[in-house]
Amino acid sequence: MYGVVMEKLFLIPGLKKEGFFLTLVQFIFYTIMAKFEMLQKQQKRRIPLKTYALLAGATLTTMSLSNASLGKDYSIIWK
Repeated sequence: MYGVVMEKLFLIPGLKKEGFFLTLVQFIFYTIMAKFEMLQKQQKRRIPLKTYALLAGATLTTMSLSNASLGKDYSIIWK
């Protein structure tokens, strides 16, 4: 479902060049929603902040590369 939505978003004219901005917006939204979930469940962070930072960096890199690839036109390669 996520992949389909992302591909549909990148069909909007002019959005292909904004892949990294879209990644930033996604990442901020995920971070805020995760914090709200922790507050709602009254959970405390049990994992060191360094581990969270490492996982956040890996997630951000993966999302950035994925969104950047959606912004490229690879149709020439496949002809």
